[in-house]
Amino acid sequence: MFVGNNKISALWIGVSQVVLLVVGFALLKLLTINLSVEEFGYYSLCMSIVLFVRQMIYDPISITVSKEVGASVHEFAKVSTGFLIIKFITDRFGVVIFLVCFMFCLLAYALIGHSNEGLIVWICTFYLLANGAQGIYINLFNSIGDRKTAALYSMADSALKILFVCVVLFVFGAKLVYVLASISLSAAMIFLISRLYINKRFVGDAISSGHLKSLAIQSLIKSAPLYLPTLFLAFKSVGDRWVLATFTGVNELAAYSVLQQLGYSPVILIFGMVQTFFAPKIYRLSASDEASNLQELKQLLNRIFFSTLIFTLICTGLSMFTSEWILKLFTGRDYHNLSGYLPYFIVSGAVAAMSGILQVVAIGVFDVKKTGRIMSLSLLFSMAISSILTMVWGFIGSIAGLFFSSFFSSLMYWLAIKNNFSNKASLQQHGILYDVCKK
Repeated sequence: MFVGNNKISALWIGVSQVVLLVVGFALLKLLTINLSVEEFGYYSLCMSIVLFVRQMIYDPISITVSKEVGASVHEFAKVSTGFLIIKFITDRFGVVIFLVCFMFCLLAYALIGHSNEGLIVWICTFYLLANGAQGIYINLFNSIGDRKTAALYSMADSALKILFVCVVLFVFGAKLVYVLASISLSAAMIFLISRLYINKRFVGDAISSGHLKSLAIQSLIKSAPLYLPTLFLAFKSVGDRWVLATFTGVNELAAYSVLQQLGYSPVILIFGMVQTFFAPKIYRLSASDEASNLQELKQLLNRIFFSTLIFTLICTGLSMFTSEWILKLFTGRDYHNLSGYLPYFIVSGAVAAMSGILQVVAIGVFDVKKTGRIMSLSLLFSMAISSILTMVWGFIGSIAGLFFSSFFSSLMYWLAIKNNFSNKASLQQHGILYDVCKK
């Protein structure tokens, strides 16, 4: 009912990722030229805090409901119910987050009086609420194979973001609070549009509020084992930046963020297309114990791994000759001396992308509790590695930590998945022998 043509789906995914990449580079150029290094460092810090809270609060329920909706892709009623559950939960999350923010700002005002920081907290909170819910909706559209809708909303969000930032810079000038406000406003508009579209498309059968509440609670309970590993994952995503800002300062954080966006993030986006495209197939193959499906999943992972290796070698080699030109093209002059570090971020991005794909396989292969344990263990050690290297060697240590933390996560997932495959193959072999002896 929802799953479309594979070639068209791949095209929509590719176009949306290209738009995200181009807009990301354009936004980086705008901000690094107009904001001081210190202001851009604080901008990066604000975005990292929002990313951390969003991952910690929204990702577990997004993973759980998307997996269930993806497994029921041909049943409109179940798909529609999934969207209603997410709408119910995100609305309640929004109220709680809003109240927490209000109490925090009230306390801050009582202690230190009016400040610009309080306004920034409010702006970032609105961005969190809009972007968090919108991200789950896009994930749900991808899980049912509706790549076109997911891609259109992603591209609209990017286009509106760059448009609003340009207008604000032109009208109000280069101030951090105005830049954050423009990004928050664009996210809020896309969120409202997506909600109107979902309300119109996924009406489904009438569900009583009591039944919907019961389903939402069940979904939260199912996702509960993922909250601890998601907390670790969120901290891993941004913790290196926080440690770097704490021990070296926001100027080094600005440099790190620029290199991450130019080298690390593009690789993540490119392999995000692979992950988005193959996730439904991975879930389907890993849910089955048939030998043919197990073999097909192994072959798929091998193809992805060797493609990643070849792509990484080519991109790293090219970056060694073009990094200086890339920095001059996409950043302000204060960042041009960082070109020598770019290849390391590309390699780290490839390793992190492979870790993300293996995590999708783990989610499909194992139950929620076991997936949670594996994620928690790998992320705990990864965070420790990244934090220690950053505290000891500062900026250089943060680059090393970015690579080794992702490498360790990939290794943990690979060992767990390999062990699972071996156990399944052994059980299947015993089953065949039993059937032969029985005959």
